[in-house]
Amino acid sequence: MRLTSLLAWIGRQATALVAFIGRAAQFIWSILAAVADVRTWVPLTAVQVRRIGVDSIPVALFIALFTGIVL
Repeated sequence: MRLTSLLAWIGRQATALVAFIGRAAQFIWSILAAVADVRTWVPLTAVQVRRIGVDSIPVALFIALFTGIVL
């Protein structure tokens, strides 16, 4: 009985490992396909860089103001 449960556990672990490797391979393939599609990610990257950089200046100034008041 114990040998059967041990073999079942090993089988479940092996199945889970193979499934994980398959999901990781699909993920990597999706990344490579997306990187090749320059027309999609270049404009989106430019918008996000502006949003993170320039559009966050008022927030940074607000935080700096209140940090200066506290100190």
